[in-house]
Amino acid sequence: MSLWDKLCSSQNKQSSSAISPPQNPITPPSQIHVRDIFTDTAFLLKDQQVQTIFDVGANRGDFTNEYVHSFPDAKIHCFEPNPATVDALKNRFKEYPQVTINNVAVSNIEGVADFCCNNESPTDSLLQPAPQWREWVDGKRDSLLLTSRIQVKTVTLDKYCQDQSIEDIDILKIDTQGAELLVLEGASGLLQKMAIRVIIAELVFVPVYNGQPYFYEVCTRLADYGYCLVNLYDCRYDDDSALQLKWADGVFINRNWKFK
Repeated sequence: MSLWDKLCSSQNKQSSSAISPPQNPITPPSQIHVRDIFTDTAFLLKDQQVQTIFDVGANRGDFTNEYVHSFPDAKIHCFEPNPATVDALKNRFKEYPQVTINNVAVSNIEGVADFCCNNESPTDSLLQPAPQWREWVDGKRDSLLLTSRIQVKTVTLDKYCQDQSIEDIDILKIDTQGAELLVLEGASGLLQKMAIRVIIAELVFVPVYNGQPYFYEVCTRLADYGYCLVNLYDCRYDDDSALQLKWADGVFINRNWKFK
């Protein structure tokens, strides 16, 4: 007798109700609904007048491009340290006066820092690539191959908002290739005041950069300020087994903020 038959037999002794095996208890991966981070962010803020968006680690501006259309009345502040990438960013949004582009790195202190420029600009970081990065990133493309180091200006979000007379941020997106905690440390004042409604942060589960925080460290830091994880998006898995989660974008909101 199978385990299910034994369970049914036992339950039938206690109840006259018919018991049927569960239908499709596991959903095949091909049928799992893939959520869209931009649609869900807009839903979270549907009752808010979105006025201020920060794109930290803007790179080519893909997030900003979505938000200029989703929230056309919002002022968007982009932060990108690589001068070459900034030129492309400025050209892309030259027809959008609501977009401000800052050629700086966001960190936990104001000053100057070394910035690692890699073979592919989306992997540029304040941190150096970890020795084992090829185990998790496509080594054939040499994505994280360090090509040069430059010095860049660093700012904190607390100081930037003070200088710009910004009191609240509706969406803070952070994709800084391992420097997420540095960004949050420089925004401690805003976080303590709960002045940020939605935070989107890249979460890393495997070693890619030296000194990077792992996903649980970012989640713990945000939990300390009262933020909880809503969902994960754009999850990337290892190429071999497709089981190991490498990185994903996490959406966080303050746990005291009710939404329907």
